[in-house]
Amino acid sequence: MKILYANGDSWTHGDEIPQTTPAMMQCKMDRYYGSWPWYLAQKLDAMCLNEAGGAGSNARIFRKTADYILNYMGQKRDPKLLTVIIGWTTQSRTEISHKSSYFKVTPNGVYGNFSIPDADKELLHEYQRTYLEVHDPELSLEEHVRYMLVLRAMCENFGIEYHDFVAIGNHPAELESLAEKKFNLKLSNLVNGFTWNQYVVECNHSVYEHKHPTTETHEKWANFLFSRITM
Repeated sequence: MKILYANGDSWTHGDEIPQTTPAMMQCKMDRYYGSWPWYLAQKLDAMCLNEAGGAGSNARIFRKTADYILNYMGQKRDPKLLTVIIGWTTQSRTEISHKSSYFKVTPNGVYGNFSIPDADKELLHEYQRTYLEVHDPELSLEEHVRYMLVLRAMCENFGIEYHDFVAIGNHPAELESLAEKKFNLKLSNLVNGFTWNQYVVECNHSVYEHKHPTTETHEKWANFLFSRITM
């Protein structure tokens, strides 16, 4: 069976989508129903696997996606049955490993499994404060472009269909320009002219209280992506 693998931040994860039915509550992948990957998977006649996470960074997106692709191929599965689509996020976030766990680091705080000693929590919060002081936006942007190019190269090497777009963060044109300037390589994003956030705001599509897209907006985005994939 075909698989649609999706990764990203809260906009792909489906934050604020109500989980109101038994099927939704029992689903293995949180926010499986009502997010754009779910709608798009139906249109592609594929099983949906959504590994996005709220407050996720591009570092997390790259790590989780690369791990999935490598494990998939390591199991000798058919690359032609897999489609990977990524919704990249702002480069102001990162992640840190600590005692066998990964923690999300954002300008607003540190997120993860905090069933750890208070001393460890303070270490993580101190890391977040230091990160905000020393973070270099230009180098982070280069890192973002590097992630995008490497995932493309991995999928091309294995014969896996790959697409991506920017959900929130830097305009795709800025990323494309940097890829050509730094590496003399081209980025062929699924959506070149705008981010998904711009699309939602400029088209006045519906959002929830905390500005995440509603299920209706997720469905519209899935339809838009499908039209680009099948052009």
